[in-house]
Amino acid sequence: MFSTSGSRRYSSFHSEHRQVPSLRQIDPWPWIQLNPETAEEYGITDGDWCEVYNMLGEARFKAEITPVIKPGILNCAHGWWFPEQDGEEPNLFGVWKSNFNSLVPHFNVGKLGFGAPFKGVMCNIRRVRSLDQD
Repeated sequence: MFSTSGSRRYSSFHSEHRQVPSLRQIDPWPWIQLNPETAEEYGITDGDWCEVYNMLGEARFKAEITPVIKPGILNCAHGWWFPEQDGEEPNLFGVWKSNFNSLVPHFNVGKLGFGAPFKGVMCNIRRVRSLDQD
């Protein structure tokens, strides 16, 4: 399976505004978009919590089933953190719980030395009970 990230919605700017109640109502949870065929293959239904994972890490999102995404592709939300959670280390408002960057190799930069050359990664997906439970 292949996953991509960087998709944003109008209710936030990158990771900003998650703490604004009216904007959080519009987009309350980190989301992952997947095709109905892919969802059926993995036993995932709309609104289920899912864990996307690979050998580098994992991240959790709520499933949005849509025919717009090709089968075998996952599209993960960008820039999530949880202002309602503890801000002290190591939690840091849950910044690592739904962070697609946890699945991307770090310290690999492009030939010019700028940015990461990754726009997507190979991964797998499974249904879980919640943001914090398997």
